[in-house]
Amino acid sequence: MAIGREAFAGVEARGRAVLVRTGFSQHWRTERYQRDNPHLTGDACDYLLDQGVTFVGIDSVNVDALSDLARPAHTKLLGAGVPVGEHFTGLEAVDDLIADCAQALRALG
Repeated sequence: MAIGREAFAGVEARGRAVLVRTGFSQHWRTERYQRDNPHLTGDACDYLLDQGVTFVGIDSVNVDALSDLARPAHTKLLGAGVPVGEHFTGLEAVDDLIADCAQALRALG
């Protein structure tokens, strides 16, 4: 499942962490976790960078599609100095798609 810029429309990300909750972490430790992962498109990453995001986390095996060896999300985000976190669980405890980093860490325990 490709997650495009439209998923973040109208969301204020400047100076904040973006945590992308897809529900995919339910497949952790299964064969399913290693294929057809939810991921960010390069266009979504451009949008988040334009918005001034400071961190991007996702509850998936990878922020990029496992089948895309170009790795646009890693290339764009890390190239712009924005750290990336993968394999998150428990994001359902976070009320909003965007949360202050400190709030997100508290919610994740």
